[in-house]
Amino acid sequence: MAAVLGLNTTTATDLVKTEGIANAILQANELKRIFEIVGWIIDASGSGAGTLRIPGWDSIDVPSGVKTETDEAAYTDFTTSKADVTAGVVIVRSLLSDELAQDGNVDEAKGFERQLTAMSKRMDRDLLALNTSATNSSDSTGVTLTLDLWEAAKTAFMAQMPVAGPGGFYAWIAAPSQIGHLQSAIRSAGGGSLSAGAGLAVFDGQPMVEYQGRYNGLEIFQGNVPQNDGSNWSSAFMCAGNEGSHAMGVWWAARPEGRRAGERTGTELVTSARYGVTISRQANLREFISKKT
Repeated sequence: MAAVLGLNTTTATDLVKTEGIANAILQANELKRIFEIVGWIIDASGSGAGTLRIPGWDSIDVPSGVKTETDEAAYTDFTTSKADVTAGVVIVRSLLSDELAQDGNVDEAKGFERQLTAMSKRMDRDLLALNTSATNSSDSTGVTLTLDLWEAAKTAFMAQMPVAGPGGFYAWIAAPSQIGHLQSAIRSAGGGSLSAGAGLAVFDGQPMVEYQGRYNGLEIFQGNVPQNDGSNWSSAFMCAGNEGSHAMGVWWAARPEGRRAGERTGTELVTSARYGVTISRQANLREFISKKT
């Protein structure tokens, strides 16, 4: 049958949209941030200096033996050690063009939202990168994580006499693949089942959720831990939270500011933060290296 003349997409082609934009914008494929959960975040805004000192008592012992009658007692030193946090300014700068604001319906609030997300990712990465600066390490480079390796590393960590601060906790932070290896090891140890419920919380940990549950007294988190090299991850057994091993001094938190840039027909968006990171005490941290896949 011959085509019927009239109104259709062929005759009125200039009225037809070539594409539409979905209302939803998909989220970036990124791990959740855990630095504010496992890190010791210290307000340094009133420190009055660009370096923040974290002091700590050293271990002390009473002198051996006993005092001889009429002899003078020996003096005992009470010593301290310290860690320093040095401030640095990190900036995210973008120009929001008037064309995008008008045609793409992207306002300053949306632009700052993306910048704040980027800043939190940087702060998370900087804090977790401290894993590779640990002086105590269980090195299983090139070896897939097993329960025996995990438990040996945990035992070595506890032998360091780690002390969690008030409100703090003991944790293991790892990459998603390392979490998967631990889950597989738990399953294998149970003969394919978890009849006694041991390790059930970690075994049932949800994908892409930062907190994976508790195992052997440790809180298990997955996050953006650093690479030891191209084939291995550097996870960490640590004292987490208040007075924990991973310290972050914050002189000012992520601070968004906007400025009209008429010469560029846009608005300049700048988000900055001033902070620094350090290991507060090496005895409260142990790096655990294992194979990625």
